[in-house]
Amino acid sequence: MMNPVSSSSAVNIGIIGLGHAGMSLHLPKLCRNTRASILAVADIQDERLTKFSLAYPNLKVKKVRDYQELLEDEKIQAVFVTSPTPTHFEIAMDALRAGKHVFCEKPISSSVEEATQLVQEAESRSQSQVLMIGHVIRYWPDYVAIKRTIDSGTIGEPVIARAYRAIRMPDGWEDFYGKSDQSGGVLFDLSIHDIDFLIWCLGNVSSVYAQGGHLSGRGDRDLIDYAQVHLDFESGAMAYVESNWAVPKSFPFTTAFEISCRGGMVSVSNSQAHSSMELTMDDQEKLIRNPWERDGYFLEEDAFLDSVTSTPHGSPIAPKDALYSLKVANAARESIHYNGKEVFPK
Repeated sequence: MMNPVSSSSAVNIGIIGLGHAGMSLHLPKLCRNTRASILAVADIQDERLTKFSLAYPNLKVKKVRDYQELLEDEKIQAVFVTSPTPTHFEIAMDALRAGKHVFCEKPISSSVEEATQLVQEAESRSQSQVLMIGHVIRYWPDYVAIKRTIDSGTIGEPVIARAYRAIRMPDGWEDFYGKSDQSGGVLFDLSIHDIDFLIWCLGNVSSVYAQGGHLSGRGDRDLIDYAQVHLDFESGAMAYVESNWAVPKSFPFTTAFEISCRGGMVSVSNSQAHSSMELTMDDQEKLIRNPWERDGYFLEEDAFLDSVTSTPHGSPIAPKDALYSLKVANAARESIHYNGKEVFPK
């Protein structure tokens, strides 16, 4: 049975998975958020539990290897699933059935079939529980500014978009990122960020074709570590998404996004010391802004906590949206497998 959460109290949280996503992306932000109270962490590796204890010596929480112990704790109201992608389905499903609210890192699953089952389970519980998939770009302030600019209609109908995202394959690639059946490659780890954001802005995709392959020499032969994805949208808009793990070790994490509309163009880039948004319109000087104080991880976590403490509950990102983004990323993988064949998301 799920424990009720008061809108005035902190949400009791358990974190499942102490790899990069858990330790580096989410824990630091949750520790800063007064609306979150971390009660327990779980990881199957003793080494990671030890690393957690050393990194957070003042955070007195239960530490377990079996996440089921965490789910059995009636004090815990919500869980953050930050474990490897192939485990998302089983853990998130178990957590929902244990009565917990669930925040799960993207992608929703490594399998469209599993993701479909998870969405159905979440929708059957949507009035009492939250399942939110962490498509963080929807909360990254500069991208949010792009979305608002498009929705405002001030620069007209969007017609062309281009996205770029590159970083050397993360450390630990031998165990996870470099294994195609584990990480899903660059399409599921990087491209899906921009794919999801483009769908949020431009609507459903009518067709996908892509090129890419295994270029870095790291990981297994089936791993796609570089991809160029072309998306045609039902609205008539077009987009190009490039994602790259096959860069030198010293190459900094680099992102860029631009979208051309009939009355102007808006773009963002992290090439500056702080990410910035640029707005270009006919007969006006380019406007550059970088007013962001909180990053997307803090903001998406806060949105999840807000939904958990609100009545009725409602996920800030509909689980079916995460499923659709996965279907499009999967279509891109299929297109690469068939040497650039046009694929229709399904």
